[in-house]
Amino acid sequence: MKKISVALFAVLILASCGLFAKGEPVQIEAVEAYGMGGAGMTVMGRYDVLYNPALLALKSGFHMRILELPISISNDIFKFYDFYDENQEELEDFDEQDAGKQAELLDEISDTVTDYKVRLRIGAVNPSISAGPFPFYGRDGKIWCGLGIYDQVDVGAKMNAGLLIPTVDFWARVDVQAVMPLAYKIPSLPYSLPGEAYAGINLKLVNRYKYEENRMSVLEFSDFDVDEDDVKKGNGYGWDWGLLYKYSEKWTFSYVMKDFLSTRIGYDDDTSEVIKTQVGLGSAYNLTKLITLAGEVRDIKFDDLGKATFFTKLYLGGELNLINILRLRAGLYQGYPSFGFGLLGFLNYAFYARELSEYPGNDPEWNHVFSLSIGF
Repeated sequence: MKKISVALFAVLILASCGLFAKGEPVQIEAVEAYGMGGAGMTVMGRYDVLYNPALLALKSGFHMRILELPISISNDIFKFYDFYDENQEELEDFDEQDAGKQAELLDEISDTVTDYKVRLRIGAVNPSISAGPFPFYGRDGKIWCGLGIYDQVDVGAKMNAGLLIPTVDFWARVDVQAVMPLAYKIPSLPYSLPGEAYAGINLKLVNRYKYEENRMSVLEFSDFDVDEDDVKKGNGYGWDWGLLYKYSEKWTFSYVMKDFLSTRIGYDDDTSEVIKTQVGLGSAYNLTKLITLAGEVRDIKFDDLGKATFFTKLYLGGELNLINILRLRAGLYQGYPSFGFGLLGFLNYAFYARELSEYPGNDPEWNHVFSLSIGF
């Protein structure tokens, strides 16, 4: 069994070395992780199996989430709405405005509004169950299993000054993942290493719907309606691998390969999209029974080491648990400060920023995230 465990770990490491190309992964993240700077690879949470399927092994008994209703709103939505609401008539009758008013609107759009990140993400229901451990191999081998559905509607818009009339770009993507996570406790570790180790796999069916409309005039945008025939519909199959090494009650380490050997999504128009493998490393440290610190690096590439782009892959944070009634969270999400809280496990909130460009500090998108959850 020791030889099998060592061989499996070696295969995962060697396979990951050649699969660093960036893809377009499904990005469904938990509000708890957002508050902790995005660190969710080594810490249990509502969407823990999406970060690392081996985290399933840290649970005991039967768990069921009946519903989860997350919503993420970019901070610039409110600014965009205020601008459009105040100038709606002038924009819709733009060609009838005098030259001075047209120039004033175009200058404001060019200097300010084009920088707004208008984005909305909504999830619906997101039920899941998990159970274990069950005896599997020998005295110490154990296995956990689960099922879950995770979905997200991701909608965005951008206003452009245009040559004559202001225009709007609109895009939307719906991702739905049906997952079956499995986790296994490795009975014994090689070389008499201390602690415990777990391996996990997440089998998943991915459905994706995409739509975009670019350079619509503001006249078109005011009466905008999505034509179903223009929506691209696709599906694919994939799997994630994860390892969890619990060195002690304080230290835990993780290694994850998402979309192992790539996940191909085929669309109804005979086009396809390949989500490349992403590799991540993480750790968590229980400073006290109430304070947990965590950090991770996602989508690691050798080229990032020693470069500024490394910081866009870095996620750091911590949580203070006040008797499971109130949880306070804070961290650094890709270098930007984040914070959040959880109340009675029912209501969660986070404020964070994600970097939209390749380099840190260049193009942040600030977001508010809310979530209501019912489960047992």
